[in-house]
Amino acid sequence: MSNEVVNATTPQPPLRTGLAEYFLGGGLRWKSRYRVIECAAVAVYFLFVARIAVKIGAVIAEQLWLLLFTLPVLLLALLAADFVSGFVHFLADTYAREETPFLGPKLIFPFREHHRDPLGITKHDFVEANGDNCLVTLLVLVPFDLLVPAIFPDHLEQTAGFALFSLFVLVFSLAILFTSIVHGWAHMERPPLLLGC
Repeated sequence: MSNEVVNATTPQPPLRTGLAEYFLGGGLRWKSRYRVIECAAVAVYFLFVARIAVKIGAVIAEQLWLLLFTLPVLLLALLAADFVSGFVHFLADTYAREETPFLGPKLIFPFREHHRDPLGITKHDFVEANGDNCLVTLLVLVPFDLLVPAIFPDHLEQTAGFALFSLFVLVFSLAILFTSIVHGWAHMERPPLLLGC
């Protein structure tokens, strides 16, 4: 693939060369007005992921037989995330408009950018590439972690069924986040060493 500039009037930064730049920044294509929101979304996302993981771990530590069901739950969550992310991508590519106020430039443009400039997806750092996914996924994680236990009877969080469902939600949310990371790797001229084997 060549590193063509789609719009000659827009200066393009050099391609990032490694994971350190991806996770630590330095690959921003443009400064986002929503950078603070994206940073907050990533931080809060990982806070809720940790909270839910600790709750799951506490239940599994007391009921070790649940480990027998973790692999099927993990596989179902991964399949569900793959389907949902693919379906959302299809809808955004097919029916959405880049001109739609707020959502167009923020969500639809990035979906379509990598079709016009396949290397465009590789020019974003972790926060810019995943902030929106974290923000959208919080719409599930926050109510799940805070509201469900408040609405349902006491000790629901200690039940085996709820622990397995929590594991599904946790793995699903992590897989949704991971889809954009893997998609970026797929467009790299030189993917990270472990992936290029």
